[in-house]
Amino acid sequence: AWCAWTVPLKLNPGQEAYALISAPTKKLSIRAKQNVAGLVQTSPVMRAHMISTAVETTKLKRPDGTVVSIEVTAKGPLGGRAGTCVFYGADEAEFFPKDGGAYDLEEELKGAGQRVATGGVIAVVSTPLIDGEGYMQRTIATERGRHVAVLCIEKVWTSELNPNWDPDGSKEAAYRAEYGDEAANREYRAI
Repeated sequence: AWCAWTVPLKLNPGQEAYALISAPTKKLSIRAKQNVAGLVQTSPVMRAHMISTAVETTKLKRPDGTVVSIEVTAKGPLGGRAGTCVFYGADEAEFFPKDGGAYDLEEELKGAGQRVATGGVIAVVSTPLIDGEGYMQRTIATERGRHVAVLCIEKVWTSELNPNWDPDGSKEAAYRAEYGDEAANREYRAI
């Protein structure tokens, strides 16, 4: 929502910009958009400028009259290749399916990145795969400590993102008992 509100834009008459949130499943993408719509609702200024909200889209009309649509997709960032994008977010990016095979996150981000406006943001988040495997893990390994082209934040525990989620640790303990330490560490401790 912040990028939809603040990224400087010069658009042609009738043209709208967009912020795109993508996830591997429709259910996950809609949850992400619901969180954004909730954030918009908590801001009296943005709430007053909300034109519409639906399951897959929330539209804001900025004070300068520019309309920005916050959209979700479950198809990967391909939607990022058309129009003017102020934000591209890939949730659970390492798990996007592509034709039943491997998903080429690096190539898709190159395409989406061509449409992100100056001042816009690309945010790629995911539960990690095997250390060193996948585009995100390779990027973390090469960019760690540099912050030249990429800001990498890693190993953030689920409970740090949402302290109210599992305050007594019972959910993590149950998951650990059912799926084992390796799966629980990956899911809850980002290891």
